[in-house]
Order: sequence, then structure tokens, then C-alpha cells
Amino acid sequence: MFARNKNIFVVAGILLGVWLAAYQFVLVQPNWDSRQQAVNEAQMDLETWLKNYKPGKDTLPLPEAVKKIAKQEEVLEKASRTLKQIEFSQDFGPYTLAGVGAGGDPKNYFDKKRADLRAEMRDKLGLKLGAGFDDLGFRGKVLEEDVQLNLMRLYVLQRFGECAKECGFTEIQAINYPKHRQVPYAGADEDVKVANLYLVPIEVRFRANERQFAQMLYELQRPSDPGHSYFALKAFTVAVKDASTGMVDCWVAAGALLSPKQAKDLKLEITEEERPSGPVRPQINPDRY
Repeated sequence: MFARNKNIFVVAGILLGVWLAAYQFVLVQPNWDSRQQAVNEAQMDLETWLKNYKPGKDTLPLPEAVKKIAKQEEVLEKASRTLKQIEFSQDFGPYTLAGVGAGGDPKNYFDKKRADLRAEMRDKLGLKLGAGFDDLGFRGKVLEEDVQLNLMRLYVLQRFGECAKECGFTEIQAINYPKHRQVPYAGADEDVKVANLYLVPIEVRFRANERQFAQMLYELQRPSDPGHSYFALKAFTVAVKDASTGMVDCWVAAGALLSPKQAKDLKLEITEEERPSGPVRPQINPDRY
């Protein structure tokens, strides 16, 4: 009985060995040989390319080019993380066309949201608007622009009003909405273009004391959290109104930064902006408001 079982194990072992050999030479080895052949051909192509490669005026040697690409990938990775941190907001609340509803009129919806914000600034935020600015600065050509863009401007103004309440001043004298535009963002390395952020700018002239103005600059640039958004501060001016009380007339140009995806989702039309080659002075005169 034992001899019989032994013979069975021997035959099974032989058959298994034959099967493994067949698997190796029929399936594994050809695939391995094919892979090795592809590697050899790629190596030959690279050697041929390097032999025939002639650097031009704007080209780099291969080792230097590889290093530059690796550096750009590192910059892109870091900048992508930073972009998430400086997006103005992840939720625009009722200030999108999604709130219009089926069959609704976008312009009527904007008029309603503007009236709602005017009441909120007066009753909830305790802000007094300057003479002639009950329209919140929406007039002329600005009022004729894209409804979604103007809804975003309302949202930016509402956030500005929340910052004003935190600072404690109550008088907003004038509001203006400059042209929206793209702002190239390069991150830590200005040679690497990461994305074009979408800037929705706002200019506000208000009266406050020196402490309130200093706090306002802080509130505008506070990193995003549930109660505040990150404004891009572009420029500001301060003029002493009353030295005895410390009151100053302030003008601030700031803006909300949106990611390319946010701008696309909101269907905002984007215009190009060339990056200045050096420091520039603001071309906006705050005295005209």
C-alpha cells in the first residue's frame, strides 16, 4: 500500500515539475524576454537621441533639464497646497445663480440680494452708508455686467462688512468695483506658473480710528476660518481726519481670490492680466469717491 502511494507521489511530482517547466518556458520566459527587449530598445533609442542631440539657444543639457523638471514638480506640489489655503471661500451661500431657481429672473434675484445685503449692513452689521451709496456702488456699466459676477461682488462686500463689524467702525463712505481679472500665481518660484487665480476686487473708503484701521488690515488678511475669508490686499491709503481723536479717512483696495475650478463652476468670464515687470503705484485715485 505504501509503495503504491509512493509511486503516486512520484508521478505527481514529475507532472508538477513538467507543468512548472512548461509554464516557465511557454508563458513566463517569453514575456520576460519581450520586456527585456523593450528595455533594450528604449536604451538604444535614448543613446541614439543623445548622440544626435544638438543643444539650441533655448535648450538645456539633459541632466540639467531633468533637475529643472524635478524642481518644477516640487514647486507645483507645494503651490497646489497653498492654493487651497488662499481660496476666498468654499461656500458662496445664496450669492450664486443656483439660487435663482427654475424660471426665475437672474436680474430680479440680484436686485433682491442687493436689497437684503443693504438691510443686513444697516441692521445687523451696524454700518452707515455714505450719501448716494444706497445702491452699494452698483451703477452704470457695473450694473450691466454679468449677473453672477455682480453676485460675487455682493458676497465680497458682505464679507468686508463682517470685517468692519469686527473692527468696530460704522461709516462706509464709498464703494467701487474695479475690473475683475486673472492673477498669475507662481508660488515660491516665479519661473513656474501654477495657475491663474480669479480676482474679484473691491475698493472701499471708510472712516475709523487708528486702532480700528490697523485691525481692519489684520481682519482682511486673516487666514480662512469659518467666520472670515482671506482677502488679497492690493493697496491702501490713510489720511488724518482729526488728530485730537485719532480719526482717519481710509481707502482700501482688496479682492477675493477664486481658484480656476471655482471660476469655471460659476461660469465667470476671465480676462487676462499681464504681470508687472516691477513695482507699480496704484492708478486709482481714492479722492474721486
